[in-house]
Amino acid sequence: MANATAAIAYFSKSDGYYAAGDLRQEWLGHGAELLGLSGTPNFDHFKRLIHGHDPHTGDQLTAKLVENRIPAWDVTASIPKGVTVALENGDSRIQDALWEAARETLADLEQYSTTRVRKGGALDDRLTGNLVAFAVEHPETRPAKQDNMPDPDRHIHIVVMNVTHDPIEDEWKAVKFRPIMDLRKFFDRSFDLRLASKLTDLGYGIETSLKADARGTKRYYSWDIKGMPDSVVKKFSRRTGEVEKLAAELGVGSATGKDKLGATSRQFKRTDMTLEDYRKYWQGRITPAEGQAISSLITAANLGLNPEPTNTADKGVRFAIDHHFERRSVMDWHDLAVTSMERCMGGALPEEIEPEAKRQGALMKDGQVTTKAVLAEERRIIDFAREGKGTMRPLAIEGQPVRESAQGKPHAEGAGRVISELAMLLGLGQQKGANALNDVGSEPMGSELRVRDGQSPAPRSDPMQAIHAAATLPDPAILSHEQQLVSSARSEPQNSSLIDPKQGKLRAPDAHGAAPGQNWLSPSLSNEKPANIAPAPPLSPKQQATSSDHIPDARKMVGLSNEQQAMVSHVLTSTDQMVLVIGDAGTGKTHAIKSAFAQIDRPVEMLAASAEASRGVLRSPQGGGFRKADTVASFLMSPDRQAGVKNGVIWVDEAGLLAIKDLSRIVDIANEQHARIVLQGDPKQHRSVVRHGNMMNVLQEYAGLSVGRLTEVWRQKHKGYKAIVAGIAEGKQDKAFDQLAGLGWVQKVEDNKPLVDDYIQGINSGKEILVVAPTHAEADEVTAAIRSRLQDEGKLSHDEHKVQQLIPLNWTEAERGDLERYDGSETLVFHRNSGTFKAGQVVSVTDFKDGDRWKSPEHFSVYHKGEVGIATGDLVRFTSNGKSLDGHKLNNGSVYRIKGFDKHENPILDNGWTVKKEYGHLTHGYVSTSHASQGKTVDRVLIAMGSESKGAINAEQFYVSVSRGRESAKVYSDMAQDELKQAIQRTDARRSATELMQPKKKPRRRAYEGLRKFLAKARDRFKVLQAGLAGDTREQKRQKEYEYGR
Repeated sequence: MANATAAIAYFSKSDGYYAAGDLRQEWLGHGAELLGLSGTPNFDHFKRLIHGHDPHTGDQLTAKLVENRIPAWDVTASIPKGVTVALENGDSRIQDALWEAARETLADLEQYSTTRVRKGGALDDRLTGNLVAFAVEHPETRPAKQDNMPDPDRHIHIVVMNVTHDPIEDEWKAVKFRPIMDLRKFFDRSFDLRLASKLTDLGYGIETSLKADARGTKRYYSWDIKGMPDSVVKKFSRRTGEVEKLAAELGVGSATGKDKLGATSRQFKRTDMTLEDYRKYWQGRITPAEGQAISSLITAANLGLNPEPTNTADKGVRFAIDHHFERRSVMDWHDLAVTSMERCMGGALPEEIEPEAKRQGALMKDGQVTTKAVLAEERRIIDFAREGKGTMRPLAIEGQPVRESAQGKPHAEGAGRVISELAMLLGLGQQKGANALNDVGSEPMGSELRVRDGQSPAPRSDPMQAIHAAATLPDPAILSHEQQLVSSARSEPQNSSLIDPKQGKLRAPDAHGAAPGQNWLSPSLSNEKPANIAPAPPLSPKQQATSSDHIPDARKMVGLSNEQQAMVSHVLTSTDQMVLVIGDAGTGKTHAIKSAFAQIDRPVEMLAASAEASRGVLRSPQGGGFRKADTVASFLMSPDRQAGVKNGVIWVDEAGLLAIKDLSRIVDIANEQHARIVLQGDPKQHRSVVRHGNMMNVLQEYAGLSVGRLTEVWRQKHKGYKAIVAGIAEGKQDKAFDQLAGLGWVQKVEDNKPLVDDYIQGINSGKEILVVAPTHAEADEVTAAIRSRLQDEGKLSHDEHKVQQLIPLNWTEAERGDLERYDGSETLVFHRNSGTFKAGQVVSVTDFKDGDRWKSPEHFSVYHKGEVGIATGDLVRFTSNGKSLDGHKLNNGSVYRIKGFDKHENPILDNGWTVKKEYGHLTHGYVSTSHASQGKTVDRVLIAMGSESKGAINAEQFYVSVSRGRESAKVYSDMAQDELKQAIQRTDARRSATELMQPKKKPRRRAYEGLRKFLAKARDRFKVLQAGLAGDTREQKRQKEYEYGR
């Protein structure tokens, strides 16, 4: 309420027909008790309080009365239409239940009531636990436009005054109401659950209803008395129908938007009618049959004839946990409580939800919740990574492939002496060098260097890495590393250093493990004999084929940058069972991977989380030509492929999109097959829409894995464009956006015409164009605009053919297993054999026969049937794997052009394949969402970011979209630039259960500083060696100056 005078005028009607009948008014809240207010309100007290004055004396009540203060908030306790009808038709018990629920809900609000604390320079909030509320009962809706008469709608206006008592400072202050408003849905469901439970106690049955959105996704809508005639509910819901119709006409879909429409489109209440006049009108609209049904319903409730509710708190909480934690590791407790309450209307009370959630494994902290199962799954992966550190032989030693031994355990004897000897040469002394390592237990989060238990896996781009790598290399390699490092540190610089100064590449040793022409034995180790190493088990022909078939020409790859070579070295020389590679967008990850693959002679499975990223990107020439690349899901369903990776490598690209349940299964396979895992991705880009556990970051911070990192951008050709992408990668969205706008690449538009103009110009110039939108809805709008232009220019036929389209409803497994959710319009697509159904089978729910059953909802997805119009010349994208009519494989994400149609109106692709018009899994291929575009590279990217997609615009979406192009990236939006800049600041803040329950402690600074100084000296010394000091006087001078300064 923004205007106290208007509020007084509205609620002054309580002295009219509201007060004359059976409607009630009441003071509510502990704050009202403190002011001596109770029972039926004196309206003069209301008028004083809403102005911030003492209700009895009229004096100023609060410490401050600022101009334009918010006088109060109107919290409305509404009840379902069927409950109103039962109340108006004689069951007066419902009115008592309504007021009891309202009082209890206000008490819930009081537990969250706070006020600001500013005395003594404080900037804090204090929980007060009291509110003052004026409550008045109203019986009807606003008049309907049909006949200017209202419908019955019992509700209570709870006017919460902007005053609360601070018990510490003992004075009345303004309420900080925003935290309560932010939890409006939580309190709304609490009220509903309390009232529904009371109606159950009165003998009524309760049912809930779902409502589908524009894409067919069903969500909780409301609840009501079970058995109330639908015809009665519909005829007394005319205002709701008017608002829904207006919302559809204006394209308003949100609940908030509809509330605003209801407020702005309503008519004034009538003053020429009494409540009795309205009741006569309402009874006249009920038919005799409807009246008999209502009477029977009330009688059954009074006699206790309805069954006890079965939707108890345990079932509601179980569904909520299964539903939400399929896609999230951590969530707000109130959101979980809301879903739980929606599932047990009439069967539980709000105070039962939290204890039941804890009984089922919920873990709560700081208003957030996770579960014991989620935390345990993350912990198992972290333990696998941590326990696998230093347990594997390198995939290659300085470029030479090395197979695992039968035992797979490396030898580390003698490595410590290398570190100690090098430390002495650097002026630290043997013991001091060892202490610098052993003193350190942790380090700042996010660093690439992690030190645990005296070992320090450093970044592979750092020459110091070679020292620590020696601790886990086989004995011949240890000897090689020792001599190389120690002799280099002792002697004058020479061109036999580990790093080739010209190419930035590791020199390859000869067949005996030493570089040609070098004496590799250190005097301190020259008398040692290499330990016997068990021979590697021979690879089967199938395993060799698995490795070599990925990139037949990979060994020809040349031209890696120093950073890329360091990343390859990180992978090939790591002795960890799990290896992390993080590369920013456009830094040449694929280019570097190909070089790594060329040096691995064991089986490698190249996988990605999505079909777009695997079959669509990795298999393409631009994506690396990994012709065997496949989805993680396909690999997990193939025991033969899992067995084929024994002693090999499971390499996952775009690992940020990997669901944690899939990573958990990959970990199991790696354990069974003694394989290692390489996770490659960019945590700054999109993450999986299902639960991912933020594992790319967690594995660094909690398992202590070192990272092969790429940051130098190569994709973008335009210097300014390259700087923009690099800036976004560094988290400087504001600056990058301004630079993008400075290039003229951010356009404020009224419609999609400018984007379409640039699209047409690009394809006419032979450029590869990618159009990206944050949401499917905006993608559909842009698609329609592009197709319309192509039709106008004669490049696309006007003769459209309708083909079936299966639209995914994206139900969770918990939703798929809820039989009450199905209404007969759904289609199930089985991706595994399940009960009486076979993998690949498409079944409409209406076609189920007696005896049909599925084994688990995990085995199928749910779709809504629709149609899409396509024409000759159209681009179409397939959205699921399948086969053409002539038996050719259709890959998810593949794009084709429509060549024409056969006599049965089946579309014919530009390669001659024919697709059944009922195939279903296809859509127009002109526009992608940013999720689907991740991993792609094109010449130009055109990005639609309209206000209708504002909720989906964030930092990840902006980064992925902008970084796809080689030449340019243009943004088109109807929003002002400041509004758009604010939207791209939002990030995917989903945390892991580990981060919630076990936050990382700050490092011990003293130990870290000691290590930092030690490594600084070592880095500088090896930089001299790398540069070839003998002929580089500038480097020699810089080094002397540096040492003098120290």
